[in-house]
Amino acid sequence: MSWTNNAQGSVTTQIQVQYSGSLFTTIAVIPASQVSYSYATASSTISYSFQVRNVYPDGSFTPWSNIATTTSGNAQITTEYPNNVYRLNPAKLQMPIGTLMAYAYGRVAVSDRNNNIYLSDIIYGNGFTDTANTQNFTEQTYWAEGGSFTPPANLGLITGMRVMPSLNINVRGQGELVVFCENGSFTLDLSQNRSTWQLSNIQKVSLIGRGCRSPWSICGVNNDVYFRSDDGWAFYNNAQVDFYSALSFRKISREVQPYVNYDTPWLRQFESAMFFDNRIIATVSPFTVSTSPNIGLHRPSRAMIVLDVEQDSKIDPGASLPTKWNGLWEGPQPTQLLTAQINGVQRGFCFSFDGDNINRLYELQNSSVLATGVDDYSQVYGSVPIKSFFITKRFDFTPNAGASKFVRKQLVGGEMWVSNLKEQITASCEFRPDSYACFNPLLDPIKIGLDACSPSVSNCSPIVSQPRYQQIRFPSPDIDKCEIFNQIPIQEGSEFQIKINIEGSCIVDRIRLAIIFNDKIDLPEGYCPESFYNDPEPVNCCPVNDLDYYRIVPLPSSVTSVNG
Repeated sequence: MSWTNNAQGSVTTQIQVQYSGSLFTTIAVIPASQVSYSYATASSTISYSFQVRNVYPDGSFTPWSNIATTTSGNAQITTEYPNNVYRLNPAKLQMPIGTLMAYAYGRVAVSDRNNNIYLSDIIYGNGFTDTANTQNFTEQTYWAEGGSFTPPANLGLITGMRVMPSLNINVRGQGELVVFCENGSFTLDLSQNRSTWQLSNIQKVSLIGRGCRSPWSICGVNNDVYFRSDDGWAFYNNAQVDFYSALSFRKISREVQPYVNYDTPWLRQFESAMFFDNRIIATVSPFTVSTSPNIGLHRPSRAMIVLDVEQDSKIDPGASLPTKWNGLWEGPQPTQLLTAQINGVQRGFCFSFDGDNINRLYELQNSSVLATGVDDYSQVYGSVPIKSFFITKRFDFTPNAGASKFVRKQLVGGEMWVSNLKEQITASCEFRPDSYACFNPLLDPIKIGLDACSPSVSNCSPIVSQPRYQQIRFPSPDIDKCEIFNQIPIQEGSEFQIKINIEGSCIVDRIRLAIIFNDKIDLPEGYCPESFYNDPEPVNCCPVNDLDYYRIVPLPSSVTSVNG
């Protein structure tokens, strides 16, 4: 047997055979330089089927080829085989070689590398039980209302497609096909009969000024579409809005700009997003990894940003967007996020290229307890609680009487309420005054909650029920430290910022700080003890690198960061 060529960068070719109802089995793995192979059949009357695929240096592979079915005297290649990948032929007016696709109103829309959009024949054109008609693109002549659609030149290249819902007062259901471009978007109204396309205005520009960068970032929630734009994450709404003459799209990622703004511009096209558990989960900070000079680059991301949209999708563009960002999620190094409906349950998955150069598939779950028992990750790494932290705003204690941003105060303690403790967690707290560079300890790490009893323990009676809640008190901070800049004790300042560190899963309901007003005059010069003037405490802390804070699969000991 022989074939045309092998995939560029592959190192071997795997060949499999099937006969007499058996499963496909591998019969040979040959160098990628070969494009033929000889196989001696045991019988001249049995029909044999062969398939081949190429294998890359990292173990990944191409799809199986078309299956060749043959006897010793009669060889032929089937054009289609169940559960197999086969190529459509553009020369026969089948699906053109394209880049992006969408399905709407019984037609498949395909964009090609020349920035044109072609539409397939109607799905049941060959009968009510035959769906293969969408493979055909025969209506491409002038008389058949064919040809292609092209975006206006000022919109740039096509970067994504999404079918919007229709919220017209008289018509509900499937809406227009929105085609996103680099600098805006346009819509195609495919609900109209194809014979009237030349006489109808089915193509309209719907957005100018903010475009989409990644087709994998397009994520729909109700009547909104969220996507990665040049300046962050934005959303598009096709409803007719006239409130305050405002626009129906806007940037929504200002609160997470420290993570979003430093994405490498040319890597934004590989960012991904999904809607799962009432959250928009999107990748951030993509980078490249090369495991072999012959097969290109892997493009994982360092983390995910998460937006809780339970109450954020509003029709009024002037409505305030409440602070619903869940911050930065780390652990995997995601390459693709997606959801799947399995047995009636929506599940969220993350394809990850981890720090040990191994591809893994993670599932995002609401519970910290796996419902399916022990998986391969648990066997290798055990049950590892996720480490996380968050930093509050600066508290100036207004509108309390006598408090302002300019009155010096002394921190003397505080409290934190936590709830939904389904397992034992570890919590600690740090603080810093004003804009000081370093955080200082306020609460040393303590364990809260209770792990479930192990089945191997006899006569085990849990002390408390789960989930539970607890109130935690912060002690007064250390008074023996002094700021190096202002020469005042570290527990004094006009504003205070809190950093909560948590290992495990819980909800921090609220935080309260206790201060007393300083009776000293608020002068630029401090009043630390004389010993501090001679030997002030150095600023011995480095800024927290959020994007390297936590990894499920630890980085190799020779690698301290994935920033390079």
